[in-house]
Amino acid sequence: MVDQPIPLSGIAALNNADSTVYCDLQMSIAQVRELLALFRGLSVSAHHPGLESVFRDMEEELGRSVSSSSENVR
Repeated sequence: MVDQPIPLSGIAALNNADSTVYCDLQMSIAQVRELLALFRGLSVSAHHPGLESVFRDMEEELGRSVSSSSENVR
């Protein structure tokens, strides 16, 4: 039996897409926290299943950005 490749999802899947949108935003830590709360609320609602992996990827990216920003302030 040959292993099947694991399909990419979220932001990783976009790297293989014909049409990809990239977004680079700047915002305050307070705005990041509010945006994370929005993503989590949208995710929990399950009204946008096609965006679930994107929400997860964005949460991870914002979390890394906040951690990095906090380290630079010290």
